[in-house]
Amino acid sequence: FPAVMLALDAEIHLKSAAGARVVKAGDFFQGLFTVNMQPDEIITTVRFAPVKAAAYDKLYQKASHYAIVGVAAALDVKDGKIQSARIGLTGASTHATRLTRVEQALAGQAASKDAIEKAAQDAGADVSDLNADIHASAEYRKAMVGVFVKRALTKALARVS
Repeated sequence: FPAVMLALDAEIHLKSAAGARVVKAGDFFQGLFTVNMQPDEIITTVRFAPVKAAAYDKLYQKASHYAIVGVAAALDVKDGKIQSARIGLTGASTHATRLTRVEQALAGQAASKDAIEKAAQDAGADVSDLNADIHASAEYRKAMVGVFVKRALTKALARVS
């Protein structure tokens, strides 16, 4: 869910005895098991605007089905051009993060498989704090980021109407 929350630019509503506050998903996920939430707060609501052209794809660990690399992608397309893209990544690094370099590479481009392929190339290059464990090395995860970015974006593009 963290990748989806990032791709859909979700707002996390928190509440405590001291009051309520709203945190954007991009500011919520901070590090390994670290979120922007105080010990006395609870999540009361998660809100996001509906998106037509969005998709999620993942390379999962077979026993648990947790994402080794999970990518959520949302596209805003108008008149055949990508106005904006939001891409959330989980599993590859210590915490959910947006792939802003890929998002920027897509903005203003024709809504095409070629644009997606070009933007997805080496998508894992800027991912820091890569995970490595018995299921996948850091190098493998880095390589798979681009593969699953391309898959999620291609699925999202197919939903553009």
